[in-house]
Amino acid sequence: YLNVVYTTVDITPEQKKDLTLNIYKPENTNTKTPVVVFIPGKNFSLNKDESLNSPLYKGVKSLTAKGITVINLDYRDLSLGVFPAQLADIKKAIKFLKDNSEKYGLDENRFAVVGENTGGTFAQLLGATASNAEFEKVSVNYVVTFGAPTDMINLFPDSEDKYISKDKAYVTFDAADSIYGKIINFSSEKWMGMAGIRRMQKKGKSES
Repeated sequence: YLNVVYTTVDITPEQKKDLTLNIYKPENTNTKTPVVVFIPGKNFSLNKDESLNSPLYKGVKSLTAKGITVINLDYRDLSLGVFPAQLADIKKAIKFLKDNSEKYGLDENRFAVVGENTGGTFAQLLGATASNAEFEKVSVNYVVTFGAPTDMINLFPDSEDKYISKDKAYVTFDAADSIYGKIINFSSEKWMGMAGIRRMQKKGKSES
């Protein structure tokens, strides 16, 4: 099942967008199967079609040969929705799959999510907020992440030039308008980025 619409979101008052997922079923099975949901992610912007060449995705996709259904999904990137819109989308996708488990032959009691890079961050948040009343209550049995950013404040404070220059690290991770600044929804003022939070921590201030 390709490009199955699991929800429609408002981008602007005049514009809507269908969010879709792909369902890859094992061959020759007549029973409900366990499910692995792959959450793509690269700087919070990689979609399901762009993730098809990911070595991790290819490994997950091969699980269909083991009798497991594999799901690959889209969610809003940061240009289309302020965080936690992305987490809300992923939760809606899980809920859609469980609500339609009979139609697609899925075992709603055996769900796992696998996230790569920033997709792994959302997988972690999915697990951590399973019973949080502020979000849709959706639970899974397992959460697996690869290369997921967690401590964003201290992600690259002392970056080594052989990996990334300090200037590039600031622009990419620390500035208010960086990828990670946007997910926290900082203002455009430089001191409000991750680097600014670290400075306040060092000074012993608690304001954010």
